[in-house]
Amino acid sequence: MILEGNFDAFQWGWYVEPDPDSMLSYLTCDQLGGWNDAWYCDEEYDRLYKEQNAALDENERVEKVKRMQQILFEDSPYLVTAFNTIGEAVRTDRFACFQPQPDPGGIWLFQYGIRNYLQARPAAEAGDCDGISSAVLPAASLTSTDDDGGSNSGTWLVVGGLAALVVVGGGVWGMKRRTSAGDRE
Repeated sequence: MILEGNFDAFQWGWYVEPDPDSMLSYLTCDQLGGWNDAWYCDEEYDRLYKEQNAALDENERVEKVKRMQQILFEDSPYLVTAFNTIGEAVRTDRFACFQPQPDPGGIWLFQYGIRNYLQARPAAEAGDCDGISSAVLPAASLTSTDDDGGSNSGTWLVVGGLAALVVVGGGVWGMKRRTSAGDRE
């Protein structure tokens, strides 16, 4: 049904690889009836796709990709309802040396490829994670102490409390937004 274009709307999600080329290709005219489930076709977008795909200069490619994103934003073949963020927790007392992808600012575990699974180590054997400054270091190297030898757990309690307030506040706000226009009037 989706590949036939016989629908009014449906909802689902995508994750984009570190290199966006494949995701960009899905909305080209060549992909109608295949990956292009939005049944979207735009000649300028297709031209830019081919140009960014062949670009050797990184800055040139970035500019073309940004223009492609602008075209998709303006034409809205997909109605983006949410930007998913992935929450991750790592037991740094047990494991270390996960490196984010992309680096910096990326995720630790749900990556493309197995590199992090190969470089992860028991925290006791991690050392400095081979000097990778963005890697998750063992808990012992992350814990700071004050003059009396105590940990900074008070700071983390405050940060955790503030985070909980944000989550609860967001939930209340979200529930209020779910009411109908009639209920609000």
